[in-house]
Amino acid sequence: MFDALAIDSLGVPESVLMENAGRSAALVVQYLYRPNHVVAFVGAGNNGGDALVLLRAMASWGVDVTAVLVADRSASDPLLHGWPMQSLIQDVGVNDDVIARALREADVIAEGILGTGARGAPRQREAAAIRLINA
Repeated sequence: MFDALAIDSLGVPESVLMENAGRSAALVVQYLYRPNHVVAFVGAGNNGGDALVLLRAMASWGVDVTAVLVADRSASDPLLHGWPMQSLIQDVGVNDDVIARALREADVIAEGILGTGARGAPRQREAAAIRLINA
């Protein structure tokens, strides 16, 4: 609701909202936890974009980061440009052992899977990721 108001009424670009949300979340995580390793589960929507921005900020501060892509993001997604491929894990369900290891090593887990626009039960990949997080 507030995003739509900012975008439609005030002309704030969606990318600016994501940058502000992700960087602000990263500042809070850094202040509270001083983590060595952060894992984020990244969905297709704006929450996934926020999570990618959070990881980018953390990585720029020297924190090890891992992004678990829970939904397909467009190859043209500017948030993925220049992203180190060794930090991306795709195919939840196929790479569950790799994801479980990343979770064990994580000091902080960020969930960017579902947002305010989510309706109904989580899709298969989303549900599998949620089960991994809760294990």
